[in-house]
Amino acid sequence: MNGRPRSTSLYCRLGSSVRRKLVLEWLFEKGMGYTEIAKRIVEDFGVKTSSDGVTRFAERSKGEWVTERAKERATAKYGALPENLDEEKKRALAQHEFTFATGELTFTQTMAFQRLELDRERWKLQQELDPQRHELAKRKVELLERKLSQADKTTEDIKLTPEEKQVRIREILGMT
Repeated sequence: MNGRPRSTSLYCRLGSSVRRKLVLEWLFEKGMGYTEIAKRIVEDFGVKTSSDGVTRFAERSKGEWVTERAKERATAKYGALPENLDEEKKRALAQHEFTFATGELTFTQTMAFQRLELDRERWKLQQELDPQRHELAKRKVELLERKLSQADKTTEDIKLTPEEKQVRIREILGMT
């Protein structure tokens, strides 16, 4: 849906952004049904609506909701990174988290990103002269190789559903 919402739309009739956010939480976090939400809106806010109105509201607002959640995840990821990591890498990893959270990356793309990180670490290992840094980079490469191996095995596991694979790969790659 593009453009401004009609003044008669649920989006406008809810009024405050706090009310809209609460309804979005009901929709996307609590998983309440449209009919149940329509009843709650009438009871809690005195705004008459139907399940169709809630459906249109969800369609209009989902992008905003997903983007906001992705921003929160990226910010949290950025804040959780080690302080000694350079800013460029922090921004890149936060951007990756944002992109992954918005669902734009497929598993194949995520695996490719992790392999790219592995290749970068290998290159740094080859270029590194300092023995302590060399050892640390070597261990990091070994850890990334193990994680990628586990993730590859997970993608090939026919016993898991796509959702279970996604959760497992996120756990393996430390993206939970």
